[in-house]
Amino acid sequence: MLNACAAGYQFERKKHHFWVSYNGLVFRGFPTGEHGARNPLIQVGIIRQMIRQLGIELECAKKHLPLLQ
Repeated sequence: MLNACAAGYQFERKKHHFWVSYNGLVFRGFPTGEHGARNPLIQVGIIRQMIRQLGIELECAKKHLPLLQ
């Protein structure tokens, strides 16, 4: 979704979260998972919050992530 709807985004791993940067804004709440798990389960609410905070077009995000419907 980020590749298609937020071209030019950057993903930076911190100790407990990933920081997602796009359009001059930073979302600091994307979890790395319990104790740094490689494939954490991400709650839909966190994804929605990131979309709002970074100004990503919701309709584009819905096309790529059906769980947002």
